[in-house]
Order: sequence, then structure tokens, then C-alpha cells
Amino acid sequence: MAGLNTTAPHLTASERLTVSTSKDAHAIFANPLNLPLKLLEWAAQQLPGGHETLAARLPAVLLAVTAFCIFLYIVRRWYGRRSMLFGCLLFAASAWFLHIGRFAGPDIEYVAALLALLAVHIGLYDHDDRPFMFYGWLMVHIALLCIPGLVWLVLLSAGWQWRAVVASWRKLKPVWLRILWFVVLLGSVAAAAWILAHHPGLVRPWLGMPASFPPAVTILQHIGNSFTALVWHAPYNPEIWLGRLPFLDIFLTAMLAAGSAFYLRHWRAPRTRLLASFLAAGGILAGLGQVPLSSMMPVIYIIITGGVAYALHFWLRCFPRNPLARGTGIGILALLALVSCTYNVSQYFIAWPHNPDTATVTAAARP
Repeated sequence: MAGLNTTAPHLTASERLTVSTSKDAHAIFANPLNLPLKLLEWAAQQLPGGHETLAARLPAVLLAVTAFCIFLYIVRRWYGRRSMLFGCLLFAASAWFLHIGRFAGPDIEYVAALLALLAVHIGLYDHDDRPFMFYGWLMVHIALLCIPGLVWLVLLSAGWQWRAVVASWRKLKPVWLRILWFVVLLGSVAAAAWILAHHPGLVRPWLGMPASFPPAVTILQHIGNSFTALVWHAPYNPEIWLGRLPFLDIFLTAMLAAGSAFYLRHWRAPRTRLLASFLAAGGILAGLGQVPLSSMMPVIYIIITGGVAYALHFWLRCFPRNPLARGTGIGILALLALVSCTYNVSQYFIAWPHNPDTATVTAAARP
């Protein structure tokens, strides 16, 4: 990811705290929350060269590349090639994605995890007769249990897809293979239960719950802020964001509205209910303060891509035989997408590094 050592050359306090939890195997297994990210960080610290900043941020880059590839697969499967190109461009060039793809924190882990959950959901739906898809589905769900708060999304995914899971389970041959995977699942659950029983302080973080709940009105306000951050005011966090600008610009907001309209027209569809439940769960967990807002963003950008597909479909349906009008509509949409990408890239590479608040954080991060 661009800007690893130039845009923000020093690790911030929260980045150092994240990296410190994966210094050795004892620290990792004493607190296995965020285990996938910690294992990657531990591996990166073993690489020769000794460049602290690069080693700390390399796992985020790897997860960002993985997340982008999974996002490409999802939008290609759901919206087609043309809309996939628009969606992937907007996703990869967004200031939000550039920031968390560089930042040595758990945000990008949530993005990759949520997209992986959607990808195996799609894969099992398409290929419930292929054993390898069931293996992948089960292993992804088990791995995501190590990430704080994602147990609820794992349960949602399994709940929406239980028929396909049962069908795939019954097609596993021979019988000993079913027994083996049942033992794997049972062993994973038993290991998680053992760790939580011996470390009760991890239970609330694992569930994505705060140590103490504020009043109900405050919780609702925070949940509402999770959604208004998209188009009104984002939380103040100069480590990874510029002031309190919203996460989405005008064009992305318009495409989000178009995508939302599309899904509201098809609210009975399984995909609509899946995305709506994931978005609601992410907003609630983010509002409780234990899960980053990034847990919502993959679904948001999938809906945005749906909005692009809806806009293209509407325009091309209006002009089914006029190549000039069809090309003009696609060209205008491409131009608006390019303006949006330019704005976001400029925000990351130019505006954010030169912001006084960013300079303060960067100065405090110097060793």
C-alpha cells in the first residue's frame, strides 16, 4: 500500500500498542483475540532487515490486497464485469481504504474478515455439491471466531445459510470425513470455551461488548453516529482520517442512495436480507465502541457498487438502441467516478499529511 514509510513515516502510539501484542507466541496465546492479524504481525517481525515501520504495516498491506481480491470476486459475481470495474476502482481509491490499508491496526482485519464471510457464503451457495467449498466455509467461520465481535456475524451467516450447510454436510463422502470435520468444529469450540473460561476478562471483548453499558439513549446515539459518519461527520481520529470529513463524498453518497433504492425494491431477496443484517450488526457493534467502523464499510461499498449497476441499468434501458446516448451515459458516470477517486487520493496523499492535527500526531510518534 502506497505511503507505508513516506506518508506517515513513524508508528503512532496505537500502532505500537497493536504490534506489542504479537511480539512472541506467549503474548499471542495469552490473548488470542485478533489471532489472524497477530500471527501475520509476528511473522512480519521475523523477516530480516529490521525495519520496524515496514514490518508493522506489512500485514495490513497483505490483508488489504486480500480484501480487494475478495471484493472483486463478490461484485463480479453479483453485478457483472462493467459494474465490477467501477466498484473496484471506487473501493481501492477511497481515502478510507488507503488509510486502513497502511495503518498497523485491526481495521483492515475486519474488512478482510467480513468480505471473506460474504465470499464463502456465495461460494457455498453456488457450489454446495463441492466438498472443498464446505471446507473453506467452515474454516473461515472458525477463524473469524477469533476476532472480537464477529461471533455475531458468524452466527448470522450460518443462520441465513443453514440449509446449504446441511446439504453440503450430507454430501461429504465417506462418512469418516464428516466425523473428522465434526471433530474439528467441536475442538475449535472447546478450545474457545477453555480460553474464555480461564480468561474471563476476554469474554466481553470477544462478544464486542463494552466493560459497562452506558444509558440506552447514549447507545442509540452512538449507533446513529456510526451511520451518520458515512455522510455527515466521521469520528475525530487524525491517525487515520482527515478532520471530521464524512467517509463518503457526494458521488459515493449518491450511489449509496441508488444502491439502497435497488435493494429496497428487492427487499425479499436473500442477498438483501444478508447485507441488511450484516450492516445492522456492524453498526450496532461499532456504536458499542468495541468494533471499528470499518466493519460496516465493505457492505457499504458493495451497496455503492450495486448503485452504480442500478444507474447503468436504468440508463441503458432508457436508450437500448442509441449507441451515442449509451456511450454518453457511461462516459459521464466514468467521469464522476474518476473525480471521486481523484478527490479521495488527494485527501490521502496531500490533505491528510499536511493537516496540522496529523502533524501533531506524527510528531508525537517520532521515537
